[in-house]
Amino acid sequence: MEVSVLDDRNVVVPAPQSSDETIETDSNFVRSNMYSMIQQGQDALLYAIELAKQSDSPRAFEVVGTLMKNIADINMQMLDAHEKKKKLTSSTSEDKSPQKIVNNSIIFQGSTKDLNKILSDMKKENE
Repeated sequence: MEVSVLDDRNVVVPAPQSSDETIETDSNFVRSNMYSMIQQGQDALLYAIELAKQSDSPRAFEVVGTLMKNIADINMQMLDAHEKKKKLTSSTSEDKSPQKIVNNSIIFQGSTKDLNKILSDMKKENE
């Protein structure tokens, strides 16, 4: 049954079908928002640079530097969002398939005298 909900901004929010679909939908929404913020930030940066050049004010150049840092931070957040999505999708896919555990431990059963004999034999073979 597909149900849509209105949030406080009167935007239709589709009801999630499964956790994988929810992760994918939310991830796409976040990416879209980040791309939009980056594009708007770049537009604002170009405008701020022109204003800083014209005004020759130190404060204007400080604002330009801050805006550049914010755009760079959003770019890094985009990469972090990719990593988080990867972790979320891998954890949901792991939940569906049983995990195989491989134990490669080698256990020696014997006395220390037996172990010393084996080690000395191996040492003689290598000489």
